[in-house]
Amino acid sequence: MITIFKNEKVRAAYQDKESKEWRSYSEQEKDALDALATIIDAAQSLQDIRNIPPLHLEILKGKLKKRKKPTGEWSVRAVGTKYRVIFIPCDENGNEKIGGDILAEARAIKIVKITEVSKHYD
Repeated sequence: MITIFKNEKVRAAYQDKESKEWRSYSEQEKDALDALATIIDAAQSLQDIRNIPPLHLEILKGKLKKRKKPTGEWSVRAVGTKYRVIFIPCDENGNEKIGGDILAEARAIKIVKITEVSKHYD
């Protein structure tokens, strides 16, 4: 799958092993986030991610403090940690797909825009 990023800080937290954000993770968190990035990068479409139950693909429902309404963001878990990667599915042109039946379109979604690497339940 193709990954694009909301901004440089998110890119650094997701994949820049020399960044301050990456160095702040424990070794277990680094391993889990690195494994998750490998899975996402190797996926042909969102359907491949959906087929891995431990990643717990789910839509964010707007219940977080900073999300007053649904934003079209989804998340997957870095297994064995409190971290998750939050993203917005995109169409073939890299435009965000907000709304609609994303799960029904999962085979066609080949681009995600990563918006956050978040420590969940903290």
